[in-house]
Amino acid sequence: MWRRLWNIAKRLRNTSPPCAAVFRAVRSPIYRIIGIFAWFFALPHSIFCVVRKEDRRVLMIYDLTSQPYSVGDILTFQEAGLVLLEKNNCAAVDFALVYNPARPAAPDPVLSGITEDNYLFHLALILPVAQMNSRLGSLFLFNSHDHLERFVADNMDRYLVWPSAGTYFSREYLIYRIYHELLAEYYQKNNRLPALNPRPNMLSWASDFMHKHVFPFLPVTVQLRKNKVNPGRNSNYDVWLEFFTVCKEQYPVKFIIIGAESEMDERFKRCSNVLMTKDFRAGVEQDLALINGAAIHMGAASGPGSMALFGSKPFLLLNSLSEPLLTMGFIQNGNFARALFSSPVQQITVIPETLDMLNEEFKKMWAVLDRELWDKVIKQPPNNASDIYTWLR
Repeated sequence: MWRRLWNIAKRLRNTSPPCAAVFRAVRSPIYRIIGIFAWFFALPHSIFCVVRKEDRRVLMIYDLTSQPYSVGDILTFQEAGLVLLEKNNCAAVDFALVYNPARPAAPDPVLSGITEDNYLFHLALILPVAQMNSRLGSLFLFNSHDHLERFVADNMDRYLVWPSAGTYFSREYLIYRIYHELLAEYYQKNNRLPALNPRPNMLSWASDFMHKHVFPFLPVTVQLRKNKVNPGRNSNYDVWLEFFTVCKEQYPVKFIIIGAESEMDERFKRCSNVLMTKDFRAGVEQDLALINGAAIHMGAASGPGSMALFGSKPFLLLNSLSEPLLTMGFIQNGNFARALFSSPVQQITVIPETLDMLNEEFKKMWAVLDRELWDKVIKQPPNNASDIYTWLR
């Protein structure tokens, strides 16, 4: 029945005059009604017979009235999009951000500072994260839920849409659903997850950064947290300074501190084995690309750490909240935990850093590194990628 209705709508769309004038006013509502039904009931692509299956895309909808302004959550949505892409043999992942200017953020005290007067400033900071996917097709930005819903209904023949209409309209927080329904099921079937990689130009930028500022040392990214509004999970900078000093005599590594300008500490400049990305004008997209390209990642259990979480490198994320680890089904091992799809050297802990812990866990991560592979990476010639906007006038 649905295939017949869709084909009738196609014929109405292609009708020539004088019938076209009569049907032009009704064809869009017909398309939209069918599309809405398809979104609600997850009807199969075969009912449409318009776009070839191999040309169909995944459309991930990130609704800022129910999902937070969060680097980690957006990266998790990108990983979910890759799972759906591989599972359904789609061509690309399109990403849609939608918000309501009158109520631009989810009802969370942490987000109370985002208002209708300043939301564009905050939105600009997460847009680079929405691009952090090597299989990204299009990036959409809707300032109206009605406009987004019309777009989805009118283009259901082109998309596999996530979340479903019922879940989207419920305004449910979706990270737990992603872990339990998408990531866990895909991992149990395939014993792996798709790798979340930056786009090629960011990979080139990160490679060139390593050649210019890190090699022949091995790169280790470190994110330190310093949040004046919510200080409970902030990093202990004194402990990290001690750790960097100890490592200088033991490991041929360069620690790359990423994060916001306010999270940098001038004392780190005294450590010859440490550099800070903000000294090189790096933004969040560059920071994430460096996490992706580093040998090891360490630091606060905060949003950017998700770039390591959905990869294969060793990592240690510290001072996490215990509730998400339990509700997302992480495997517990004393004070440490790891995701179902993570290895024993990809750990998260709820306790803050101490010097002994950092030394012990870094030794474990260092032991599993493929040094021969890294020797080859170091010897590869740089790409000489440019981050200068040559088109600016």
